[in-house]
Amino acid sequence: MSRLHRFRGFTLIELLVVIAIIAVLISLLLPAVQSAREAARRAQCTNNLKQIGLAVHNYLSSNNSMPPAYIVYGVGPGGANTGQDFTALTRMLPFLEQQSIYNATNFSVSGRWGGGTQDVGADGTFNGSTADCDVFGTINATASANQIESFMCPSDTDLANLTYFVFTPGGSQHAVGRYNYPINGGSNPFRTSASGGELNGAVYIPAFRAGLNNTGGVSSHNEMAGGGTGPAALQGVNGEAIVSIQSFTDGTSNTSVFSEWVRGDGLQPRGAGWGAENGKDGLGQIYATTVSSTQFAGQPNMDTQIGKICDASSAAQAYTWKGDWWFNDKFSYSHSQTPNRRSCWYSDIGGRPWSGAVSIVAAASRHPGGVNTAFADGSVRFIKSSVNSQTWVAIGTRNGGEVVSSDAY
Repeated sequence: MSRLHRFRGFTLIELLVVIAIIAVLISLLLPAVQSAREAARRAQCTNNLKQIGLAVHNYLSSNNSMPPAYIVYGVGPGGANTGQDFTALTRMLPFLEQQSIYNATNFSVSGRWGGGTQDVGADGTFNGSTADCDVFGTINATASANQIESFMCPSDTDLANLTYFVFTPGGSQHAVGRYNYPINGGSNPFRTSASGGELNGAVYIPAFRAGLNNTGGVSSHNEMAGGGTGPAALQGVNGEAIVSIQSFTDGTSNTSVFSEWVRGDGLQPRGAGWGAENGKDGLGQIYATTVSSTQFAGQPNMDTQIGKICDASSAAQAYTWKGDWWFNDKFSYSHSQTPNRRSCWYSDIGGRPWSGAVSIVAAASRHPGGVNTAFADGSVRFIKSSVNSQTWVAIGTRNGGEVVSSDAY
């Protein structure tokens, strides 16, 4: 007589134990997977900045100068002032394998503002486009409505496109290109005297003086010539000195040219009193502050003091659209504030166009522990968020005479 073998299945307790073990293993593996993914994103970000650094060298070889940050006051068709608000990235397009977009750019007009008082993004008259600009912006829309992936850090991609163009009635939406890589505006120029100094980063701004004094009486848009005369504090600042390779007297391996920042969410600033939504606090926003650009003039640690006041500021958000137009923007990042800290505008300078020359807009990233930074020698290095303030100031100035050891950051 054969014996029947009965096979027992899993009990509920055994099944729960197995599930618990699997959950523990997943929880152990998940951080490693996430870390590997972030390492890959950071490597891609490094490569993006490396390409920009090489483009800087090619631009320097062809033009014997750095690309201007923008031109706040320029003469357009018919002698009318339009400004030339194209970014350094736009001017370097031929050296970034983007010749076709460069060819589509009309440099005889502004890239966004200056063609009148109408805002086509507000009234939807350009086929329902939401891009915030006037008629000059529509002229250059073929170029600006391109997202160049190498201008985007893959770790900062959780925000939707902010605005878009529609070229034909009922046509598809073409998002305005965004960017994560601003040019280095240096540190506070009033390091030696409240009466003024020189922009000491990688930027210069042609016609800076004309824009400050508004010699043509232009007020077509407050982002072109400030809507009038510029801040009195900047009257003693030399912003027009051309930055060539010879200008980096601190050494090209000791001076940054580009870094990264976290883009804003584009929601209406908290406390502004308009708009249905409020911008969330974070590294993507720019805040108002009580500190003035000359408050600690002449003091050796002025940038450290300025950065601390900005970081502790409880003032309302001033700007939530950081990084929204790679094509034309009046921004640079500042070495007055250490990486991954709060960004601010000076109380006596305010926002665009003058914040592109002097501000407290910090470098920032989604990478844990620091930011990628491109140096004038073409190298890219990861700078820790804990970097000493004076060291960060030193690598942000091209001619400050500081001596910085490579192990200081």
